[in-house]
Amino acid sequence: MASSGEEISNLLNINSWALAVLVATICYAVNIHLIKYWLSEIKPLAISSLTVTFAGLPGLAGLLLFTDFTHKISSITTLESGVGKSLMAILVLGTFSTAIALIFFNKLIKKTSAVFASSVTYLIPVFAIAWAIVDGEALTAVHFMGLVAVLGGIFLINIKK
Repeated sequence: MASSGEEISNLLNINSWALAVLVATICYAVNIHLIKYWLSEIKPLAISSLTVTFAGLPGLAGLLLFTDFTHKISSITTLESGVGKSLMAILVLGTFSTAIALIFFNKLIKKTSAVFASSVTYLIPVFAIAWAIVDGEALTAVHFMGLVAVLGGIFLINIKK
């Protein structure tokens, strides 16, 4: 039976955001496997430093080439301006939320199993909603249903048989 052009078009019509989530999940799995089994002799600080550096370089290139970042930087007069505050927030979040958490995550991978360490990532939706509440964002029932679906799925997968 031959497929019509419309059926093929529908098959190739992929939600890019859903694809990004799938790719991120695969990257988490590959990352944990590499750290646990191939980089076990390297200190977590060194792994984290290289990870942040290699992720930061393309990010910096994109920032400089495809945004008006350099114009905004040149217009900063004090750190009290909106741009200055934003840059300080990025610096603090990049340091504490990313680099330090990555060091602890890499230590956790080395000291425990890869499966246990990966389970830490399941808490990300919980903290995302907590920060949204602190920030005063409008949360709907859909947000909480999504959280329950993620955590419920994890629970069902990990039930001892």
